[in-house]
Amino acid sequence: MKAKVISYGLLLVVTVIAYLIGNQFPLIGHSFAAIVLGMIVANTGLNRLYDARQMKKVSSLMLKVGVVLLGFTLSFDLLSTTALRAVPIILSVITGAFVTAFVVGKKLGVSVKSRWLIGAGTAICGGSAIAAVAPIIEADEDDLTYAISTIFIYNLLALVLFPILARVFGLSDIAYGVFAGTAINDTSSVVAAGYQFSPLAGDTATLVKMVRTLMIVPTSLVAIYWRWQQEGKAQKASYSLAKIFPTFILFFIIAIVIANVFALPSTFTDSVKQLSRLALTFALAAVGMSVSFSELKKAGLKTIQLGGVTWSVVIVISLVMTQWLFG
Repeated sequence: MKAKVISYGLLLVVTVIAYLIGNQFPLIGHSFAAIVLGMIVANTGLNRLYDARQMKKVSSLMLKVGVVLLGFTLSFDLLSTTALRAVPIILSVITGAFVTAFVVGKKLGVSVKSRWLIGAGTAICGGSAIAAVAPIIEADEDDLTYAISTIFIYNLLALVLFPILARVFGLSDIAYGVFAGTAINDTSSVVAAGYQFSPLAGDTATLVKMVRTLMIVPTSLVAIYWRWQQEGKAQKASYSLAKIFPTFILFFIIAIVIANVFALPSTFTDSVKQLSRLALTFALAAVGMSVSFSELKKAGLKTIQLGGVTWSVVIVISLVMTQWLFG
């Protein structure tokens, strides 16, 4: 009990400080400040005061809560005019990521299962996609660790790289949101990079990312078919669709429907938006507090190379198509 009190107390302190920094310095933003402060705590000896695995659970839960609350503040217009228009980019990104992961991965000598994990993590939604695909293809623990570490390295790089690319190419708030939502791997980093740019970019990036995350389902079904082919039809693999489908997205959609069907008072939506931002800041602080630089160093060099090449292809596809469709 005492350990949990210390853990949550430290997380609360990091969240509050990050929130205050975000309010005082909008260019830094709540999200970026939360991740950086969390990482400082995690790698300066304070990590002995809490369980990093518990932080990962907290970050996952609070991220989902924050996204669902955000749904109450979004309009159908943003969904129809932006998120759905981004579907061709999402499909192109997924295709490019998997083709690159398998072709380049083979040349680098990376195992087939690692190629699956890097492809899924880069194409769809980072750790969540990796977690969904790993048990289907029966990935080894080392493959799983290397893939998640590799994806997270590039998630951190995205927080610095994407705002720079946006300004170099003169992307609007909407275009940047689409770019971030279709090209950054993990949801937490999409949220951080989006709101670091602007509130509209953050809303857009989150919504586009939710559409992209739904691609976990067809991707997992393809993985099931692949395993079925590998094992032979006599040993057909089975996997529960309930484990694949990200149920929080269903609540996110319900929240959007409620917000657009009923005339919610502005006082309610304003309060919910603040709660959503606080929950996301809380989640990202927990993400940072679960990052161990020593663990990241364990990622295999070939896996890191493959992740970098695959992500580079995703960035190019997303940037070119975003400028074409939203420029």
